[in-house]
Amino acid sequence: MAKRSWQVKLACVWGGELISVLTSSILQMGFIWHITLSTNSASMLSLASFAGFLPLALFGTFAGVVVDRLPLKRVLIGADLFIAAVSAVTAAASVTGTLPVWVVIVALFFRAIGSAFHTPAFQTLTPLVAPPEHLTRLICRLSCQEPKPSSPVFRGRGRSLYIRSGAAARRRAG
Repeated sequence: MAKRSWQVKLACVWGGELISVLTSSILQMGFIWHITLSTNSASMLSLASFAGFLPLALFGTFAGVVVDRLPLKRVLIGADLFIAAVSAVTAAASVTGTLPVWVVIVALFFRAIGSAFHTPAFQTLTPLVAPPEHLTRLICRLSCQEPKPSSPVFRGRGRSLYIRSGAAARRRAG
């Protein structure tokens, strides 16, 4: 049973992270749809994307160092609570019936700050819980499931190849 205790701990943490990331992604998509429907502006979507990326670029360079110097459990819980608090403030702002776009952009910015610290903290957790002989397999699983910044590039490239190949025209015609 002692050999399996690390697996139970890791399953609980990864399961909680799955729920956390899934709900955050749903809310993020809701923010994007709100901006799209409210403004119908590509410039506003670009601004929102920039607001969501800038903290990752700014804080991501040193967030790992900060995470290593603080208690890991507190960083994980604190970052998740911070992201949840920003979401709650955004929900409270929408109680009047309208949610200004600037509130959504500010929320995206602050949620990204929380993510900049949560991501390296979560990546640090698996090697601390799992035995060394299982690390390669677990880190591979963890890294394969993370969204990559380059994935939209590959999807866009695949779409352009699909369109150029004429498959899109044949699909529409048939």
